[in-house]
Amino acid sequence: MIKVFISKTPDLSFLLSYNADDCDMPFFIHEDGQFHWLANNYITQESGGPNYYGVKPKSGTIIQTAQSLARFLNFMYSRNDSELDTTDNDIFEYCKFLLSQSNINPDTCKKHIRTSLKYLIFIQSLDNNLHLITSEKYSQTKYQVHITIDRYIRNNFFSEYIQHESIKYLSQPYTEVEMIYDDEFYAWVDAINCTTNHPILNELISLRWEAMSYLLEATGSRISELHQYTRKMIKDAYLPLADANQLVELNRIPVVKGKYAKNTRKISIANGTIQQVIAYINEVEKKWPDLEHDQLFVDLNNGNKLSRKYFQDYTRRVIEGSKYAKKLAHVSNHSFRHRFITYRIAEAIDKLKEQGNLSNLLKVAAQAVMKLTLHANERSLSTYVHLAMSDLASKNHIPSTNNTPQRLAFYRINELVALNEQGRLNDQEAIKEIKFALTNLNRVSNVDQE
Repeated sequence: MIKVFISKTPDLSFLLSYNADDCDMPFFIHEDGQFHWLANNYITQESGGPNYYGVKPKSGTIIQTAQSLARFLNFMYSRNDSELDTTDNDIFEYCKFLLSQSNINPDTCKKHIRTSLKYLIFIQSLDNNLHLITSEKYSQTKYQVHITIDRYIRNNFFSEYIQHESIKYLSQPYTEVEMIYDDEFYAWVDAINCTTNHPILNELISLRWEAMSYLLEATGSRISELHQYTRKMIKDAYLPLADANQLVELNRIPVVKGKYAKNTRKISIANGTIQQVIAYINEVEKKWPDLEHDQLFVDLNNGNKLSRKYFQDYTRRVIEGSKYAKKLAHVSNHSFRHRFITYRIAEAIDKLKEQGNLSNLLKVAAQAVMKLTLHANERSLSTYVHLAMSDLASKNHIPSTNNTPQRLAFYRINELVALNEQGRLNDQEAIKEIKFALTNLNRVSNVDQE
């Protein structure tokens, strides 16, 4: 652990060539009391050197820089590494860590990242034998951290900015989006069981709601696109004898907006999720065996096609009539698209990291998701990269490629265990609720037996 100590108005006459009575001086001390020579050398040089310390920048700026640097050093030491071990992946992780802090926004995060990079550049300048950081685009030597230097003219002077892939997306316009999180998704699915929109519930109503919810979450489709799904699409993807988490290909997914409107896309989806939609299809075709259309979602009174407006408004009516109306007031059908894209980017980042140090990790992850969603350009995904960087793919996150009923059940079980440990749910109630949650697992545990 590194601590920054502030020496109030120290006598720096031995160090400086001007009156420094009003200058505060930060310095770095290891937890064991040792002087951190590298960090202290850097902060002195960054602040103008021994003869101009505290003149430009001001003392307050020097202290802010020292505190920012200490944050980075402590992050690295918490991972049992030192600054000399820093890699591109560490900078990505540091960016994610910063964004997870409630008092740090993307602009502040960008400043912290640049402080850490400037410190690494300083260390590299002390020893040419180090391969710590480089701005060379095609270096023959394998460096640990890769940056670019953006140069431009301001007021007839050249200015420079350090760029790294982890802050490239932070520099792009950020638009707040309403994503539906795990607890909200569980509430959304359960809303059908307590809504005034269906005072008398039956199996077909429940199955249709589950099919709609699961496909919104698993495919990232807009509600206007889901309205165009056909039963044949689902049947062609389903493998009756496959494992619940085996990925199958769902083809001919319609795209109704953007550059690729009127095209179709395809994604891989867990077979167990498809199985739940098949259960709904089986009930529909058993009740209306002579349907003349192939639309997936039908009017449950007569089996006719649902109008687009009814379909788009239906989820809102169900949610508003349920006990979760307040909890889910900020989410909509489109929140599922935000969820789909964000988790896919977060998981792509984690997967790519395992393959080695990639200086363009975020770019590669975003491009991988572009292929799934048919976004027109990389820039349009910048908002989701912000969310993905906020550590959404945590160790407790169940991969989005697992079947949806299983992920919902696991989420609910983890939540119930936590409530029980906190004393907010007694053992008997917890066991009862866990057994209920396990019914979702039992429904997809043996797909081949259906």
